[in-house]
Amino acid sequence: MTPLFHRLLSIAVTIAVVVGVWWAVVVGLELDPLSAKTPLDVWHYLISAQDAGDHRLAMAEALAATLRDAALGFLMGVVAGCALAAATSLSRLARHAILPVAMVLRSVPLAALSPIITLVFGQGVMAVTVVAAVVVFFPTFVNVLVGLASASKEATELLRAYGATPAQTFRKVRVPAAIPALMASARIAVPGSLIGVLVAEWLVSGDGIGQFMIWAQDTLDYAALWSAAVVLTVTSVVLYALVGAVEKRVLPLVAAPGVR
Repeated sequence: MTPLFHRLLSIAVTIAVVVGVWWAVVVGLELDPLSAKTPLDVWHYLISAQDAGDHRLAMAEALAATLRDAALGFLMGVVAGCALAAATSLSRLARHAILPVAMVLRSVPLAALSPIITLVFGQGVMAVTVVAAVVVFFPTFVNVLVGLASASKEATELLRAYGATPAQTFRKVRVPAAIPALMASARIAVPGSLIGVLVAEWLVSGDGIGQFMIWAQDTLDYAALWSAAVVLTVTSVVLYALVGAVEKRVLPLVAAPGVR
């Protein structure tokens, strides 16, 4: 059995189990068919219905807006998190001062931060992007900071013995040591950015798949609501897998003493 076949089989089994459990819960608990939709209802809405093409188009436009905002927020959060982690790692005093504050802010619910962000940035793409960036920033900052601190002491001392500057030591030892942590935080942050954008679209803006889901709920179009949830879930899983694939290719390229 080849690795590719084994992976495809694993994906197929996972999908079958999820669909089976979903169907069993809806049918077995005799949930209201008006609001509780089965996989067949989602298939009909997106694939086999007469107006399924229009449904897919509306879903694709909403998802494209959400992915745009999530991508911008992801980039902003990663850049800000890496920059602050790099600056903090150079000073133990700064690390002890900033890290507890970051952890406290991380514990604040996203729904509580969204109105504050709206007051500062208004209702629009910028506010949604900032909400997504906040979700991405904290895991990136903490993980990259830990990764920078995990650099090999032997390698660091060796470079110092050869007269390397702090900047050279940081670039040649600490940065490679932080790459695994950065990739791990990216796997967490990609689905997180989608969740952040979704919450912001519910509370802040009138765009994206979050607004599509609100419209579906207001119009009692529960098939559209469930279909949007399925599309979001599949998109999140695909993005997570893509980051994992990138991670597998990147880590061997930066392998060095103290990295693994």
